[in-house]
Amino acid sequence: MFSSILLPFYLQDFRNYGPGLAGMIMMAYPVAMLIASPLAGSAADKMDKEIVTFVGISGIVLSQLGYLLINPHSTPWLVVVILLIQGMSMGIFQSPNNALIMETVDRKYLGIAGSVNSLARNMAFVLGTSLATLILFTAMSNQLGYKVTTYLHNQPDVFLHGFHVAFYFSTFLVLVTWVLGLFRLLGRKK
Repeated sequence: MFSSILLPFYLQDFRNYGPGLAGMIMMAYPVAMLIASPLAGSAADKMDKEIVTFVGISGIVLSQLGYLLINPHSTPWLVVVILLIQGMSMGIFQSPNNALIMETVDRKYLGIAGSVNSLARNMAFVLGTSLATLILFTAMSNQLGYKVTTYLHNQPDVFLHGFHVAFYFSTFLVLVTWVLGLFRLLGRKK
């Protein structure tokens, strides 16, 4: 998710919050995930894992749309609510999704499958961070007509434009995942 790299710019540079307050706001995501993950794992053991993962990805779509609502006058509570939704949704999604992946693998390949799953998650984190900053600074550069490589304190509107462009892209990617999940659910044999 792009929020882990873009929100600190928004909170500390755009809103001028100190590192302590910005960190407290950002803590909403891991705290929500910490609470939701074991509950979702337990629910997935009793329910249809694909439905649980779909509920999770649906919440992630909502959180990405929420980032598009952020503006110069947004309260810190809006950001906290969006992060809580994203954290809960990721927690709901990840545990049953990992179980679904591992269930499709022959027992003798579980170690390899777990490693590949972990590698894919780490690669997505690294590529997501790179892509988020690339989109942010490219959008800022395109709006100004020259290369931007850092936050511009005298032009916060340019940052907010790049922030929204990055989250439009993130929302698109999550929507593609949501649509694929919906097709998978609807296409299952009864």
